[in-house]
Amino acid sequence: MRRPGFHLDAWRFTLYGAALIVAGICLFPYLVMVSTALKPDAELAGAQSWLPTAPNWSIFVDIWTDETVLRGLRNSLIIAFGVTFLTLACAIPAAYALARHRFPLRDGFMTVVLVTQMLSPIVVIVPLFQTATDLGLLGGFPGVILASSAFILPFSIWLLTGFFSAISTELEEAATLDACGRLATLWHVILPLSLPGLAATAVYSFLFGWNEFVISLTFLSAVPEKWPVTVGVFSSIGQWDIGWQALMMTALISTLPVLLLFSFVQKYLDRGFATLIGR
Repeated sequence: MRRPGFHLDAWRFTLYGAALIVAGICLFPYLVMVSTALKPDAELAGAQSWLPTAPNWSIFVDIWTDETVLRGLRNSLIIAFGVTFLTLACAIPAAYALARHRFPLRDGFMTVVLVTQMLSPIVVIVPLFQTATDLGLLGGFPGVILASSAFILPFSIWLLTGFFSAISTELEEAATLDACGRLATLWHVILPLSLPGLAATAVYSFLFGWNEFVISLTFLSAVPEKWPVTVGVFSSIGQWDIGWQALMMTALISTLPVLLLFSFVQKYLDRGFATLIGR
């Protein structure tokens, strides 16, 4: 006799099995990175096995004492946090206005906002470079931050508009009765209720700023001391030689800030996705 709950247990077992397979596929590149970083040069040249037979554990110490790597991580953090702050500062008031005010061609404007996401930075890198040259923004972080924020601002506005629209206007009316203006209502009522959306937007902005390569390579090519880690990893690929161990370990370390950010805001992201799905 089939015991009760058999179908549920079978479904759960299948779901967990599929999750493990997907997790293994996602983790496999990281395992290859660690394995490559630990292999001596002789094993890299011979490609004898997947795992190193004589691991070079000193790479963990050497990479953390490499001033170039530490400087690249610091520069990436400056760019990522700058992009995140500027994007939120511009997207919040714009999204609030779109969520609360109805005006002609509003829907068309939102469509145009999304269409702009189809453009890659490489498509407009030449006019961007010319504009940055005219404004004196080459060779510094402000130019990279401004250009990167311009690319992710449309989607950030669209994302936050959805969260702001889901908040009842009755809460704002109650705040108005308590003598709260628009700015105070936004700060004390809307933003605290929109933490999941703010977290999702902040993560998206941070990832874009952290992974940014084309704009940084173009704007900071003449200033190696300001290269982010993405440009630094690319520069380690020489014409005649590639330092695979240092390259793989640097790439692996560059994922740590992103993992820490995700672990910190995961609960807000879960609530944000649930809110969007429920709309």
